[in-house]
Amino acid sequence: MENQKYVFLINQRLTKTHIKYFFEKFYKIQIKKINTTNISRKKLQILNIQSYKKVYKRCIITISQNAILPPIFLKK
Repeated sequence: MENQKYVFLINQRLTKTHIKYFFEKFYKIQIKKINTTNISRKKLQILNIQSYKKVYKRCIITISQNAILPPIFLKK
């Protein structure tokens, strides 16, 4: 992606410090910036039963220019 930005859906309970620690420790990627947004719940209705979709958090990670994201995260 341009500007080295990547988008992930993550668990709602994770904080920016958790996300940064995870990527820097396990994938050895230098993180510049992390932006997060909560995605609102959507209603589901199956016959007469109402429920909601799972709640996720969208995370936009900006990595340094010389860092390369591991191929496991890239879609083909």
